[in-house]
Amino acid sequence: MNANVLARNTSTNAFPVSGKSANSLVVRIRSVIVLSAAFNQIQGVRGNDSDIAGSGNGDFGGGGMLLTFGIVAALHERNQSGKGQVIDAAMTEASSLLMNGVFGGMSAGSRSHDRGTNLLDDGAHFYNTYETSDGKWVSIGSIEPQFYALLLEKSGLGEMPELPKQHSRDDWPGLKDQLTRIFKSKTRDEWDEIMLGTDPCYAPILNFDETRAHPHNAARASFVEQDGIHQAAPAPKFSRTEPILPPSSVAPGARSIDILQAANFSAEAIEALTASGAIVQAWARKSERSGDADEARKIDEAKGGMTPWDA
Repeated sequence: MNANVLARNTSTNAFPVSGKSANSLVVRIRSVIVLSAAFNQIQGVRGNDSDIAGSGNGDFGGGGMLLTFGIVAALHERNQSGKGQVIDAAMTEASSLLMNGVFGGMSAGSRSHDRGTNLLDDGAHFYNTYETSDGKWVSIGSIEPQFYALLLEKSGLGEMPELPKQHSRDDWPGLKDQLTRIFKSKTRDEWDEIMLGTDPCYAPILNFDETRAHPHNAARASFVEQDGIHQAAPAPKFSRTEPILPPSSVAPGARSIDILQAANFSAEAIEALTASGAIVQAWARKSERSGDADEARKIDEAKGGMTPWDA
């Protein structure tokens, strides 16, 4: 079967190949998710514009993940039709797609355009994060009545006289203030002792080191170490096959000669390209100038690693 599938990598081109903003290269922080309406819903809370939205919705979710999904879908379709096609995956459209749940709430009248006033965007006291007395943080997501009842019991908020109803939005700010005061009265570990195991949808907010050491993540081998770098393991997990870790990242230019050698460039051609400044080898084995791999390994072993090109 000679049917190609081509994908336009819009991680560097946020906009599609058609439309008023076609081929624009404006992709920093706000440009993509501003046009997709995602930024309005996830950047900060009402009255506070200091929070900058991360890259999850635009670059990684709207760019990388949706482009990958498009490639898989196109390959599957090719098996049915025998025809290839071009995938035009624009981050603006993909990040909008990821926001459809929010847009649906707006259409249904259950979500406001104002940040920090809604159920899932810092507006509700029972779906929020709170600082503890030791400067750490915990999270609460007690939406369902049975979980909310546990939150009231375990936090002590239920002892408040004439407690408003859970979904009385006008009372959310005041109840949030109450919980802010309550959670600030104990350390995170103390709240763990009270909350964990009772399931009010509570979890401590962990830093990277704490996350790697967490028993759940350790049991599932959710994190791996490669070349001294701790990172998330490939996901999802498969029952029959095991993904292979990609090579570790290196400094720009650290593999220039490796790449040219893999492309069958001669030692003379590599030397000429380097001398002319067409390529830069940031760190290289001296013996790679001659393309002698065995000699390179010997030098590596003798020096304990790679040496500067000019050393």
